[in-house]
Amino acid sequence: MKKILNIMAITAMVLLAVSCGNDDNYIYKISHFYIYIDEDNIVEETEMNIGEAILLKMEVWPSMIEHHDFTFKSDNNEVATVTAQGVVTAIAPGTCNIIVTSAVDPSVTKTLQVTVIDNTIPINEDAVDQSEAEARRR
Repeated sequence: MKKILNIMAITAMVLLAVSCGNDDNYIYKISHFYIYIDEDNIVEETEMNIGEAILLKMEVWPSMIEHHDFTFKSDNNEVATVTAQGVVTAIAPGTCNIIVTSAVDPSVTKTLQVTVIDNTIPINEDAVDQSEAEARRR
């Protein structure tokens, strides 16, 4: 009987050692992530023109995490909004923060500072139209 118990104990230890070495049984927890706007540049701030939209992309660490969900929030929707998919749209001049949070671990967040500039050219009410300009030249 003692011999059978020893064999069972050894078998249990071997099975435990094998299952601990299998990465499929391990749950990887995100430690941090980076925000990208294009493929090459990690960003912490960006400048946008009114009406412009950009898609945020994230790269997580550890890199073996293939799929990870995020939540997005703007701290000032009057300046820029963000969709659940991470599309940021510039609304009006000013500065706001887009807060990106891990959906699995809310303690893991990044903030992207967005500055929206007014790139419109103001119309000068005193401007002279083409026909008036030609009349003045004569």
